[in-house]
Amino acid sequence: MFEKRGSKKIEDKKILNVDASMQGKLSFNDPVDLCINGNFEGDLETRGTLTIGEKAKVKAKIIGEKIVIKGEVEGEVKAKISLKLSAPAKLKGDIITPSLIIEEGAYFKGICNMDDTQTLNENSLSLQQAAEFLQTELSAVQKWAEEGKIPATRHGDDWLFNKQEIEKWLSERKSTS
Repeated sequence: MFEKRGSKKIEDKKILNVDASMQGKLSFNDPVDLCINGNFEGDLETRGTLTIGEKAKVKAKIIGEKIVIKGEVEGEVKAKISLKLSAPAKLKGDIITPSLIIEEGAYFKGICNMDDTQTLNENSLSLQQAAEFLQTELSAVQKWAEEGKIPATRHGDDWLFNKQEIEKWLSERKSTS
């Protein structure tokens, strides 16, 4: 902590600038301003502000609060507060965020779901994730959702599943078997 005149305190800001090639799972429990300027492949979960620099190439599932993309990203991006694509950003993948800004000159290819906090719940699963969680074929899970046999919510053309509701549904099915 730094002391400022008048006894007001200013917190240290945690800043991490990554300018290397990395692979794997990177997760932050505490808020940090993270800037990736190199290559990253894997899973990335942050709190605070995540910036993907202009020269960065990222292939990852990204979950964060505030995300700014200037470089290339391929994968699902879930921003709990906001997502900004700044030129010359290139994003290929699906987006879930309540707030999206795409500047002129930025490129986006995928599906964007701008929904309320239910969508951003940590227990939310996409159709693909629900099929993996249930270890069942995607087409079967989709059919169950369409027929109302499994708890699911329709969002446009997509289905959203709550992991806790799926677990409850599974336990009820086991008790009746």
